[in-house]
Amino acid sequence: MFPWVKTAVGAPTEDDDLLIVNATDEAWILWLGYRSLGMVPPRLEWTMTVARPGLLSARRVGAPVGTEYLTLSLTRAVHAVQIAPTVLPDETPYILRVIERPRARRTRRAVTR
Repeated sequence: MFPWVKTAVGAPTEDDDLLIVNATDEAWILWLGYRSLGMVPPRLEWTMTVARPGLLSARRVGAPVGTEYLTLSLTRAVHAVQIAPTVLPDETPYILRVIERPRARRTRRAVTR
């Protein structure tokens, strides 16, 4: 057998939208696994189509050498993430967290008989 057949079977097959909310004044570079997703400008909500699950990582553009990456494990249940500043002492100044995606409101229709 060819080695890539086994890999293809284990790879995610469903693409789904992921909302990324950058709530900071910094631009961030994002990766999902080894795939670069691009740069998210400051104060922007960005929707992209990705195959989950995987490890999402973020790093500030222009961050000094040695700055740690923010990481978050994505599952199929995660539909929105936020990069946000934190005010906790002795912690990194930013966090990457799961947020609940706003749900579309359903409209009620009058039933006619």
